[in-house]
Amino acid sequence: MTAEPTLRRSPAGDAVPRSRWTLPVASGAGFLSGLDTTAVNVALPDIPRDLAPSLGELQWVVNAFALLSATLLVVAGGLSDRFGARRVFVAGVAGFAVASAGCALTWSPVALDVARAAQGAASAVVVAGGLALLAGSYRAEERGRALGLYGSMAASSFVVGPLIGGLLTDAFGWRSIFWANVPVATLLGVVALTALADPPRSRPPRVARFDVAGVATFVLGLGVAQYALLRAGDVGLRSLEVAGAALFGVAVLVAFVLVERRDGDGVVDLRLFGSRTFSGAAVTIAIAAAAYFGLLVYLSLFLQSAQHMSAFRTGWCTCRRSCRTSSSRRCPDGCSSGGPGPPCPPSGAGRWRPGCCCCSAPAVGPACSTSCQPWWSPVSGAGWW
Repeated sequence: MTAEPTLRRSPAGDAVPRSRWTLPVASGAGFLSGLDTTAVNVALPDIPRDLAPSLGELQWVVNAFALLSATLLVVAGGLSDRFGARRVFVAGVAGFAVASAGCALTWSPVALDVARAAQGAASAVVVAGGLALLAGSYRAEERGRALGLYGSMAASSFVVGPLIGGLLTDAFGWRSIFWANVPVATLLGVVALTALADPPRSRPPRVARFDVAGVATFVLGLGVAQYALLRAGDVGLRSLEVAGAALFGVAVLVAFVLVERRDGDGVVDLRLFGSRTFSGAAVTIAIAAAAYFGLLVYLSLFLQSAQHMSAFRTGWCTCRRSCRTSSSRRCPDGCSSGGPGPPCPPSGAGRWRPGCCCCSAPAVGPACSTSCQPWWSPVSGAGWW
């Protein structure tokens, strides 16, 4: 698969090649990375049948991916300036494919957690490389639309991830979620190698060094703090193990702050938090993300373990609730979504009135389905419609 690159003119007047595959490949990789953030949640109740993990080990299947992908994202962005955006992107999708195969072939809960951590690290490289490809291949007036569509594709993966994960789990088992990544990531890597041109690297006056101390303290501190929270569910908050881990995690995070204050090339520019607007937005996003992704984990466990729903039905219910959140429309007759009108009355057999845009799952209660929102609501912010 080859494509003749088109030439555009950068502000400096240099001809920069850009393939028509740049946006689809980068957006597809972002979609794939986001998909594995939420699709695995629906498969969590099926994993104990093969690996028999503890609850803490099961939770690390999600947390290991999230921790490494979030921590290394900023660091991975600097790799594109050093080695080239296309090279970094291809390395990221190759690592993602290998890590996904490792998740599918795993033989123990610990091995699965380690493979998920590797998958999260590769995901950070994929996202950073894809964004660098877009930023270097589009003019300033085009870049906003390209990044908007990329972000919309990534956001839509969070919505449909549980649905796809449930479908694969019911049809082929939980390992199929990881096997499905391998051919897709391989295809993206092949197209990137054969059809994409590497945009010119930025040439800063001074090459930023890799912040080893910052990355190490952040990953260690946040990881130990998460371990303390998860372990508290097994042994209680008064356990010396939990208290010691929590204190150690907080101490390492304090060390991270001190390292970043003295390092000009740190992972995080702490001066940004001097802005109340930035700080408020960061805290709000963190709380919302923690609530949403935490809900996905425990809602999946509850619906399948306690309510005996199938993985696909659980994913469908989660998908509909996510679509409701992503849209500003309300139900036409109010339901319980905050709109005008009384709640919809039940129609017997634990199901809700036919024709109403409510979830029919009695365990979850009334919730808007996708019939209340336009199907394109997850991508309505792209600026293309």
